[in-house]
Amino acid sequence: MPGGRWGASAASRLASFSSPVFKQVVFACAGIAAMLIVSKIDYHYLTHYAWALYGLSIVSLVAILVIGQSAYGSTRWFDLGPVQIQPSEFAKLATILALARYFSEHGGDASGRARRQHDEGRHCPASPAPIW
Repeated sequence: MPGGRWGASAASRLASFSSPVFKQVVFACAGIAAMLIVSKIDYHYLTHYAWALYGLSIVSLVAILVIGQSAYGSTRWFDLGPVQIQPSEFAKLATILALARYFSEHGGDASGRARRQHDEGRHCPASPAPIW
């Protein structure tokens, strides 16, 4: 029965990691599982490590220039075998955490305080670093 053999062959190709469909399903399930796990973490705990995470993200952004993978004229990813990591996505979260910690320690009034610090020549240490 040729139809059954072709159907089994197609199913085995879909179930292999070389299939883009199977790979997307696996990573979607892993992403949902990671989202559920991370949603249980109290973000106040992460603010204790905000500056360390921010520093690590800056180091990873600089490292991507040296050892990153290039594709279509840009260097954005670390190639870790079956997956590629884009450190700019983690840097966005680290910047948000660093700014949240900064404003929580120095008062939450961003508009008035930032204007006064700009006039006095003092700036938030986290904001100018990611701008190249």
